[in-house]
Amino acid sequence: MGSSLYGTEPFSQVWEGKPLQRLAQSDPDTTNDSEDEELLGADEFGSSEDDELLGDESEGPEGSSDEDEDLLGGDDGPEVEESEGWDEDLDSDEEDDESETSFFMQQQYRAFGGSSSEERGGLVQSSGDDSSYKDYLVNAYQFSATLETSPYDSFYFRLLARVILQNDRIKKKRNEDYEFLMREAYFSSQEGNRRYRIGALQFKHGKVDVDSPIDILNMGNPKSLEYLSLGEGKLPVIGVRYDWLGASNVSVFAAPFRQKTDGTEYTIKRKELDESADNTTTESVFRPHLGATYGFGVGAGKMTLGAFRWFDKDNNIKWSSSSLLSKSYQEKDTTINFTTLDVDWPFGNYVLKADAGWFPKKNVYSYYKRTSDNASIFNTVSVPHTAVALSLERKFDNFFLMPVFAHRSLAKVPGGTHIIGFENKETTASEARDLQKSQFGLVFILDTSETWNTTLSLLQSAPFKQTTATNVWTFKPGGENHEFQLKFFHTASEKLLMTGKPIKSDKAFLQYQYTL
Repeated sequence: MGSSLYGTEPFSQVWEGKPLQRLAQSDPDTTNDSEDEELLGADEFGSSEDDELLGDESEGPEGSSDEDEDLLGGDDGPEVEESEGWDEDLDSDEEDDESETSFFMQQQYRAFGGSSSEERGGLVQSSGDDSSYKDYLVNAYQFSATLETSPYDSFYFRLLARVILQNDRIKKKRNEDYEFLMREAYFSSQEGNRRYRIGALQFKHGKVDVDSPIDILNMGNPKSLEYLSLGEGKLPVIGVRYDWLGASNVSVFAAPFRQKTDGTEYTIKRKELDESADNTTTESVFRPHLGATYGFGVGAGKMTLGAFRWFDKDNNIKWSSSSLLSKSYQEKDTTINFTTLDVDWPFGNYVLKADAGWFPKKNVYSYYKRTSDNASIFNTVSVPHTAVALSLERKFDNFFLMPVFAHRSLAKVPGGTHIIGFENKETTASEARDLQKSQFGLVFILDTSETWNTTLSLLQSAPFKQTTATNVWTFKPGGENHEFQLKFFHTASEKLLMTGKPIKSDKAFLQYQYTL
């Protein structure tokens, strides 16, 4: 229940898939982000090479072409027309409105297996849950389909089914399970320069593709890291998105319902059982979650301003080891306000991207050992938060290189707390203080042939020290239908002074994928 230990911040990202393409765009459980990214900033400048490297809509370097979009910007979702030249298309093709209904579908089968070992740094209620060593064998099937009822109206859905066999080496226990997940399902319509979507959506916000502090419009999927399928990192949101496209763009977002997790549902049920029988009040499912962005061109680049009253993807969680987990665990959703700014700027053969977010209040997690009884205390602190991320992209003939930098700042953190991922002390702080954290990263993609490529991603944080590395090798014998991948993942923090243990995880998976 609750957020992953690695989920308080994006400690890790992995890249894989087609040559020079993100995992999120090639994974069978891919997020359909490419259209969303175009909507956020598409204008008269059009799409470009280096922006499509990472699924973004920003304008690329001089001399760019659409060839690299196939390499780096494709996804499994329905194709979307560029906003550029819409008026001409609409004026010349009005007779197409009466065209016949068309149906497109894609099926993917995946089988993968591997091992995973984790150490949670003692940040658990029971010592028996601190370490795990598991083997996995997973069969997954994904079905996606697009039903076009007219040139401008369509239905899209993407279903994922998984059968999971798991062997826990420490507990000497085998588990079998299955999942049936609706990854996306929505109706999309466009009329002139107006477009909207309604249904189960996955949003993309911001330009930076690794460790963006503002790409937080969806809840995180805690199983994404478990299977090294980080393209499945977002859970769908029931909502609406409406866009006005042109020389400048306006987008409006709405998510009117409470976001459900296992922890929030458990907390609500337990509260209902504890209340007296004559109490007829129930938890409302409605929430006033709204947001808007305004994008416009600035010279050769683009800029987008955003304002949101949205749910915090990090829920308010608290528990204590001094009592049973069933009694002490509480998880509640939180509504926050924040503003954002994102920019991309092409110059020469490079593209500079920047994301920034300002949060009057943002949830962060605190953990400490209580001196009176040595009980473990986990709770949530809401503090002012500021974050910025920068990336510089460069594509060469056979490889792609992108350094990344992100900085996060917490202000007026109250005393009596110890913030996970920001500080490493033996005891809680006695006074209020400001905290800082920076993370440096490098993404390298080598693609020398049509049959194989490799991706390496490195991240290092400071002053709280945590190192993360991912390496993915992809082999495609005999075309695009068959694909083999070998994936490695490693992350390790410094030893936590409060518990005497590090946060550490090592994973290795071999995967086969067949596209029908």
